[in-house]
Amino acid sequence: MGIENLILGFHIAITPFNLFMAVVGILLGTIIGVLPGLGGANGVAILLPVTFTMPPTSAIILLTSIYWGALFGGAITSILFNIPGEPWSVATTFDGYPMARQGQGGQALTAAFTSSFVGALFSIVLITFFAPVLAQSRNVTAGAVEDGVLCDQLEHPPCCQREQRELVPVGDVHRARTMRMIRRIISSKPIIPPPT
Repeated sequence: MGIENLILGFHIAITPFNLFMAVVGILLGTIIGVLPGLGGANGVAILLPVTFTMPPTSAIILLTSIYWGALFGGAITSILFNIPGEPWSVATTFDGYPMARQGQGGQALTAAFTSSFVGALFSIVLITFFAPVLAQSRNVTAGAVEDGVLCDQLEHPPCCQREQRELVPVGDVHRARTMRMIRRIISSKPIIPPPT
């Protein structure tokens, strides 16, 4: 079932409209990344209303393309002007700007683009193949939903029998955990001793 879903995802992603949205997103993201201080997250937040009338898949493709384009756009000002457009582009100024001053700005931009592409491709491949494994694994500290109730596994480990676990209705999960945390904070000793 996994490979069929992956093929279906590629089939949807390579439609002409979605490819157009990816190109537009990369261009907009690059422009946003060049503007110092704006950043990918802010660019996505600013352009989010544009996606309200779009199909959900196309909207996600556009927003992620904007973010990835902004990652590369921050390297342009780092290399050409020694002004990092993004916090993660600071290291690009160490080698990119001296290369641009020596007349090798095109090579520096090509290296930045290539490394951005390879890093994005590597992360996408990793998340594609490891997301199902991570989704099926059980988070012991957060609890697991079983039959409409949340089993509190912080106080009762999963090896206990089902009858011995504290069952909390799903709607009351946050309130119960918050109250338990408040009780623990109130009953605990202060971490920092008062001044004498």
